[in-house]
Amino acid sequence: MKIWRCSRTIPVVLLGAFVFFFVACEGKSVFPQDGAGSTEGGSANKASIQPWKTSSSARILAVLGQDYASNSEILLPLLDEYGSEADGGSVSVLRYPESFKVDGIVRISRLAEVAAEKKVDMLVSVGIPEGSVNTLKKAADSNPSLKVLTILPDEDSLAMEALSDLVLTPYMSVDMLDEEKAAVLSESDIGILLLSAVMAMQNVSGSATLTGGSIVPVKSLESSVTAILKRSGVKTPEQAWTFTAYTDPDTGLKARNHLVFKRPDSGGRQ
Repeated sequence: MKIWRCSRTIPVVLLGAFVFFFVACEGKSVFPQDGAGSTEGGSANKASIQPWKTSSSARILAVLGQDYASNSEILLPLLDEYGSEADGGSVSVLRYPESFKVDGIVRISRLAEVAAEKKVDMLVSVGIPEGSVNTLKKAADSNPSLKVLTILPDEDSLAMEALSDLVLTPYMSVDMLDEEKAAVLSESDIGILLLSAVMAMQNVSGSATLTGGSIVPVKSLESSVTAILKRSGVKTPEQAWTFTAYTDPDTGLKARNHLVFKRPDSGGRQ
């Protein structure tokens, strides 16, 4: 993250009267630390926000599974783009298991309850935990217009495909099925993927799910990734990510709403 700072002192003398003005500006690219009300970078009244932050009426619920809940960096791009709900933005956050506890007991049903309470328009998860099928179905059934984005699910992929508008998982070759050879995604990479999926989904109309082809066009996702990487200072962002339809290894059929992604080595990063 680049941080730019400038400060200047302007003395003004008029007709013998000495007036001193001190103007200090700190133009920092600062991300909110979570969706619980960061005071830095989360409000439009604060000077330290990106000029490309988006004002959106859509209410977004971001759910982080257990493997990702403690990694605040994952949410940074999303919160910087749309702002946390606590600061007047669009994004609310649930972290598993802490946000799912009621009287000290983890209740996965909290997902559907919070989605209904906040009347969210989009539910996006990273590593949604196993056992989430019923509560996710309840959330979708209670709000037919709800857009569901599922990234790196711990839950069964087929079940997630049935309940989601978009599922994103990494490309896995035969060699990569060995965990030691599997591609490792950094928190920064996942954050880029998360924001790109939300941005692409924002452009999908409710009727798009009834048409042929991919629900979320691959080009829209790739364009979103490229735009985000450009802002981050990547030298060759257009070469960074590719998305293709997931192909069932048994039937050879391609999924409409399940895409796999690849990204090359980060040699283009500054």
